[in-house]
Amino acid sequence: MFKFFSKWYQRILKFFSKWYQRILKAFPGRIALGRLGMWMVAKGQIIQRKYAGWNQTFRMKVEFGSRLNLGAHVACFHVSTRVVPRDHVTVTFICPASQPALRAEYINELFDISGVYYIELCAYRIEVRWGEVFTAEDMVPQIETVLLRYLAAA
Repeated sequence: MFKFFSKWYQRILKFFSKWYQRILKAFPGRIALGRLGMWMVAKGQIIQRKYAGWNQTFRMKVEFGSRLNLGAHVACFHVSTRVVPRDHVTVTFICPASQPALRAEYINELFDISGVYYIELCAYRIEVRWGEVFTAEDMVPQIETVLLRYLAAA
């Protein structure tokens, strides 16, 4: 009984594989259809870049240090704008006078906020640390205001 079904299965499989190969070989428009598909993909990407501004709008997400095991007085701001030059991985500012060549205007303004003593920039992340006498409720809105003013306009 098993041989009977096995033979029928092989016949059906052979028939459909030959039928499928004949259709592919005989289809005269397969190259034109492939080119049409590639053209549509290219136009779709252009249209998406031109009309869908989702990739151009500034986005920011805040994570607090206690969630990242960094301490209660740290906040990581994940931003959609690159904040580090391409030839750098991480840029650290341990005081207001450190690394003047890589300092942007918003770094000066972040250090002007009382309590901020450390800023670390990665490609799309800004880590800000402040003193223990300051709370996240006081610091995060001020930091967000500075970052929105400078990075959303870029």
